[in-house]
Amino acid sequence: MNELTDWLADPVPSRFPYSAVTAEFHRVGKHFVPDQTLKSLALARERLAAQAPAGGDEAERLLLDRFLDTALDKWDGRYDYPTYTSLSVLGLPTADDGAAAARAARTTRDRLTVQLLADLLRFELSAASRPPSRCWP
Repeated sequence: MNELTDWLADPVPSRFPYSAVTAEFHRVGKHFVPDQTLKSLALARERLAAQAPAGGDEAERLLLDRFLDTALDKWDGRYDYPTYTSLSVLGLPTADDGAAAARAARTTRDRLTVQLLADLLRFELSAASRPPSRCWP
């Protein structure tokens, strides 16, 4: 993945190639992402951890950290439901965020639910319309 290799040369969180990485995961399926891509993502996580936060970049850093946590769950041997569904990337409030965050989340809950279901339907219809490229063991 050239985009990821290019990003690693100048790892600025706000310029991470989410679209290219996500496209690769969609193209081959999470179970079959090439080791080299996963190694590059692990290196991205290392470089991110070693960087001092730049001004105004904390939100992008947190999003990228969560994205990499989800993308590398199997690589790390900790594949579970929260990473499978990528819940941390959605930025949903937790009990530690307080009542105001929970109220704000409730106001957008229905929209998020519809968006997630629409994405699920789009993905499944696309997968059903083409022959399988890999067989499960």
